[in-house]
Amino acid sequence: MAGLIFFLVMVAGVICFVLSVFFGKATWSSAFEQIALRYGGLFHSANMFRPPAATFNYKQTPCRVRCFRRRFGNRGRFTELRIAWPMRDLCLEIHQQGQGPGKRGLQPVALALTGVSTFSQRYAVSSNIPERTMRLVSPAVCWQIDQLAKVKPESGLFVSIDRGWLAVTRSSYLRNKEAVDDFVRFALELYDHMALTMTEGIEFHDDVIVAMDNMKCPVCSCDIEGRLVMCVRCKTPHCHDCWLYNGKCGMYGCSEARYSMLGG
Repeated sequence: MAGLIFFLVMVAGVICFVLSVFFGKATWSSAFEQIALRYGGLFHSANMFRPPAATFNYKQTPCRVRCFRRRFGNRGRFTELRIAWPMRDLCLEIHQQGQGPGKRGLQPVALALTGVSTFSQRYAVSSNIPERTMRLVSPAVCWQIDQLAKVKPESGLFVSIDRGWLAVTRSSYLRNKEAVDDFVRFALELYDHMALTMTEGIEFHDDVIVAMDNMKCPVCSCDIEGRLVMCVRCKTPHCHDCWLYNGKCGMYGCSEARYSMLGG
């Protein structure tokens, strides 16, 4: 009798384990499926050998978000967003202090920007082109990296540019919808802020860098012309008419209703 009870308990435990794995993977896949639907891309579901992933274009730029496991070198489980970057000659690494050495041959970069001294204490920055990196890592970029660090803060954060790709990596699997959504949104906003620093014709407005030429409005996706307004929350420029039409900021996940006027 005792043997039968033990057998039944073992069977029940196995069934519970299988169900938890099944429903856990279903929830995990659902988080990435939501990303694919939101950005009009393709969803790659998880199976026994492969974690979920999503691929899509962000402002006509190829992008992929995935979970993967690395068995050699810097081993562990990771969640990563990769998006194409126009500077193929630039190699850049930003990681939290104490996470170990980065790629060999890169020079440490000392950021000399107002308001980012604490950032330099918390993050190590290295690059093969330090002068370009100092412009690229603007105060807005530093702020956005801090937002990314708040998504599952117990895991490490690593940002890199290498061979024409910008990669944002967390050293853990992100499984629930809210965490995956925040990670993707903040990573794409980091891409926007970095791209902003490369634009010619930069002006300063209330200590925030704003590009005045070749900047696309997130509502109409066209070059901004005429009256220009900026979201007071995420600092994204818009056409004034587009803001009035949309009634709020056009950046995904922002939805701020207030703006400041930049152009006449």
